[in-house]
This record gives sequence, C-alpha cells and structure tokens, in this order.
Amino acid sequence: MNRCKNCNTLLTDDIAYSDQLCYPCEEENMHNEYVEHLIEIGHLTQCENCGNIWDGNAQCNCWTFDDILEYIRSNSPISVTEILNYD
Repeated sequence: MNRCKNCNTLLTDDIAYSDQLCYPCEEENMHNEYVEHLIEIGHLTQCENCGNIWDGNAQCNCWTFDDILEYIRSNSPISVTEILNYD
C-alpha cells in the first residue's frame, strides 16, 4: 500500500485522493495554488519582508515590529556602570 508523499499517511481507500496524495494534502495543494493565483492577479498581496498574505487594503504589520526592534536596538538602556558614574 502507498503512502502520501506529503504527510506519509497510509493511503487507504477512504483517504486516498490518488496514488500519491491523501485528500487533506490534495486540498491543501489546491488551496495553495489558488492563493498563488490570487496573488498573481492582484487580488491578494504577499509581504516581501515576512511572507504574510492579506487582501492588500492595509500595510503589513511586520514593519511595525521592525520599527520597534530598530528603536530598541538604537536606544539601548543605560548600563548600571553609567548610572553609578553619573555625578
């Protein structure tokens, strides 16, 4: 008996979509292909920075976190030694 090439599930008659895939993996493949198609025709947007996919009516929020991390890195806290030598 064959196993699914994606998830290695035993392909019994009740779950086999084909000789290589089970139904859940085939549905996932079909969904991924559909999403890729929607991105190609401009109905969805995929962030180049993080890969997030959304309808394109807003900016991806990953840039918010990048800005926060950059701010934290550039404004590192004062060390204890600097505080003690502050006279």
